[in-house]
Amino acid sequence: MYDIIKVNEKTYYLDSPSRIGIYTPNGKNAYAIDSGNSATAAKKLLKAVDSLGLTLTAIFNTHSHADHTGGNALCQSRTGCRIYAPGSEMYFTNTPSLEAVYLFGGYAPKKLLHTFFTAAPSEAEEVRADILPDGLEVIPLPGHSFDHVGYRTREGVVFLGDALVSEHTIEKYGITFNYDIAAAIDSLNKIKKLDGTFFIPCHSAPTADIAPLADKNIDTINSVIAFILDNLREPKSFDMFMRDAFRRFNIEMNDAQFALLGFTMRSYLIFCENSGIVSHYFADDLMMWKSL
Repeated sequence: MYDIIKVNEKTYYLDSPSRIGIYTPNGKNAYAIDSGNSATAAKKLLKAVDSLGLTLTAIFNTHSHADHTGGNALCQSRTGCRIYAPGSEMYFTNTPSLEAVYLFGGYAPKKLLHTFFTAAPSEAEEVRADILPDGLEVIPLPGHSFDHVGYRTREGVVFLGDALVSEHTIEKYGITFNYDIAAAIDSLNKIKKLDGTFFIPCHSAPTADIAPLADKNIDTINSVIAFILDNLREPKSFDMFMRDAFRRFNIEMNDAQFALLGFTMRSYLIFCENSGIVSHYFADDLMMWKSL
């Protein structure tokens, strides 16, 4: 684990649970794409950069989730590297406790205030075109999170972050975390058409042909929508609907999964309502949902 994989003369990645990209346009400066999920990942990144004879100059985060920003703080404290995050992701990178708050929907329970949800704070700046190193391009890919992006090198290597997930994750959970379902679908369709020679998702095997996995992710979204429409043939409160969702997808009810699945299913319900196929109303002091 954390082996250095060479893609070409300018691009590498660390083969790890949360893949970390290393881009060096000049053979001297290293620009990391994400920093992994922990201080341990950060140490591995710094060791890899040093072994390549490079200097870590900046980290470009795809988004603010802790498994992508968990190494930011240690890298920054040891090297003084700059950290950049796209759009609103910058605020969550600077104040990671906000992640648990928005996932839970209120003051977060202590069980969510750990490294899986909350990385150590780092001083991030917003990604701008004028600060990108030569040959690196930002690709907006929102949906999984607020302002999620990918990065493409001049040689066509595309780092996709969490814009799509592996078949293994789909088979295990049957539902994947997303904030904006409409944007996620648009991003997946965009990924299918992206110019690139090699695609590196954070949690799936790198490949020269990303379209089949993008289609698999789209199919998964459609299968969740189909479940919602079937489950809500009879009106249900959100809590009853969530109970059925946990049972349908065979997911254990706990604080973490309640936050993740609850957040995701609320996003699905709003997507379905905006699409005119589900609606909500209030009865007996309950918010009720029903297929149309």
